[in-house]
Amino acid sequence: MMLGKHVDDPEFSGSGNNGNNKYKSRNIRDGRRNRGLILIYCFTITSKDPSEYLGLYRAALKGDWNTARDLIKDDPSGKTAVVAVHNATALHVAAAEGHWLFVEELIKELEPEALEFMTDMSGRTALHCAANTKTARVLVNRNPKLTQIKCTSIEVVPLMYAAMAASPSNEQKSMVQYLSEVTTDDHSNPFSGDTAGALIFNITSAGFYDIALALIERYPNLALDHAVGACALAAIAGIPEASLNGIMMVDHLHAKRGDMENPPQSLTCRSIGPTVPGIERVCNMKLMHKQYLSLVKCIFTKLAQANPLGVSMHPVDGKSHLGFAIDQRCENVYNMLVSGNKSRMHAWTCRKDSSANTILHFAAKLAPPHKLISISGAALKMQRELQWFKEVERITPEMTKDSTNNDGKTARVLFTKQHADLLEKGEKWMKDTATSCMLVATLIATVVFAAPFTAPGGSISDINSKDNGIPIFLRKNSFMVFAIADSLALFSSLTSSSSQDYLLRLMGVLI
Repeated sequence: MMLGKHVDDPEFSGSGNNGNNKYKSRNIRDGRRNRGLILIYCFTITSKDPSEYLGLYRAALKGDWNTARDLIKDDPSGKTAVVAVHNATALHVAAAEGHWLFVEELIKELEPEALEFMTDMSGRTALHCAANTKTARVLVNRNPKLTQIKCTSIEVVPLMYAAMAASPSNEQKSMVQYLSEVTTDDHSNPFSGDTAGALIFNITSAGFYDIALALIERYPNLALDHAVGACALAAIAGIPEASLNGIMMVDHLHAKRGDMENPPQSLTCRSIGPTVPGIERVCNMKLMHKQYLSLVKCIFTKLAQANPLGVSMHPVDGKSHLGFAIDQRCENVYNMLVSGNKSRMHAWTCRKDSSANTILHFAAKLAPPHKLISISGAALKMQRELQWFKEVERITPEMTKDSTNNDGKTARVLFTKQHADLLEKGEKWMKDTATSCMLVATLIATVVFAAPFTAPGGSISDINSKDNGIPIFLRKNSFMVFAIADSLALFSSLTSSSSQDYLLRLMGVLI
């Protein structure tokens, strides 16, 4: 490999190339602009067919460095040769498989600068392809500049690439965490502009709330920047598990009931997790909940600092932040805004979007699918929608409650139209449930009616005794419990005489 050559060096004029080799070069100024010195980093890329490196490819795929070392010793061009489809080198293959020891040994055979130019057909470096944190760490330690190089196909740095492919797993989170710490804002800055909005959106959507929080505290503009349909606010609105509704923390996990957020060290997941099945998962969800709330507070603090009135900032389709929270059914965001600065509430509640929809129109629309799917039963879904509409109606000014949008619909008319199908399914569900309850009640009544005639333990059958026919366990406390339970079951099962009675009661309870 040849480094640091001048542009006018005859060795780079092309006359020195033979038929078997070609040069790939990239011009980088070394900072000495007055002298005009341009450094050209080059490495030889063989023109051999990738099939000729099948052994090296298999070694990289398995992480077998001993075999690869012997092959490279016999043919040094294998260090940078294309060994697979899409112009992938052995370094790309090993990095993608997570063989960090193989990668560590291979990059010792290369100059650090060479790692910047070894790209596949999509322009990805080995760091873009790294499958785990250890692999990424050895690559960055060899050449820290890799964190700032964009792949040519979609123009993103490795951090953004990892965030786009992120999933809720410890390894993926560790990768994003590490890259967020080593990526800088000097060159190819991913922390500003459209890229920043997409970055924070992807990290938050993956459930990495603590990483998103750390990045926003480090780069406050991340709370404000947005790409098309992607921003921090859109991310927290689109996560159904974020509010962790229905997750009940067991009181005995904490020594003090009043200190639910900060359990003592003696009762942490580390100490009781191995003995209590599922407790580690519950503790992790509780931690995610706390991180989510901290992230929401941080985002809105940054938004408030950037724009104290908070009215002229419209995340999507001209909606205010309150309108966006209502439309996306974000209870935590809604509660924070409503309980916040009252001076902004009037402007938010009176404002209309580009289609003349008020906040009550937003509540009248059917909830997003990811919100409804977390509720079982059409009737319960309808109940939640009604409760949400009533809550928003409570804060809606009287003068806008009956306002019409550009389609000429009031919020109530829109609610009826949007929820017609859900209402029909809810009615059917309740009728089916009422019928099922009636059938179960009939079965219960049949059983408990016959129970007193066949008392547990039987009866005394002595014709010469004055207690003849009396249950044997009559004077036992357990028999009294049986008698009371049987009577209650009989009376409760006979309380309603038809499925219609059950339907009316069920509707009253649910709605």
